[in-house]
Amino acid sequence: RWIDGHNGLTGYHYFFLSQCKIKTEEGTEIRPAWRDADDYIFQLYDQALKQRKDLIIIKRRGIGLTTIFGGVVPILNSLIHRGSTNLITSASQDRINDCYMNKLSVIYENLDPDIKPSRASMRHGRTMLFAKKDRKTGELSGLKSEIKCEETVKDPKAFEGERAMSIFLDEFFL
Repeated sequence: RWIDGHNGLTGYHYFFLSQCKIKTEEGTEIRPAWRDADDYIFQLYDQALKQRKDLIIIKRRGIGLTTIFGGVVPILNSLIHRGSTNLITSASQDRINDCYMNKLSVIYENLDPDIKPSRASMRHGRTMLFAKKDRKTGELSGLKSEIKCEETVKDPKAFEGERAMSIFLDEFFL
């Protein structure tokens, strides 16, 4: 269902509604409700994936795009595409940190223990590597999927040479 979808929902939308928690303005972590705006965005993304095209969304503030592409998409890609790399950037390190702490980390921390991958490393506001690290040999096992968050305004070459399953350019015009 996370891949093919279910009952009219795309796989990513199904994962979002069934497995994720989001943080409200008050700081409470809740399960998301179905919203037509989310449905529209997830449908657009599914169509872009199937057509192997890029997706650009120009939208109003507070629509939930950062939650979807800065949290849901990289987490699900990490789970269903072993060894994948997912990239996130924004207009400033403060915005990247906010996405990391209030979107990505909230979704990861609230995953059901049966599906929550181990983390070999977590550099605050920068990287999540889903793997188990052998303490003796240093070898990694498990998913080996990675989510990298870098400020490309300061370092435009931060993602140069990366092969990524997804790239989220937040606050592109800033």
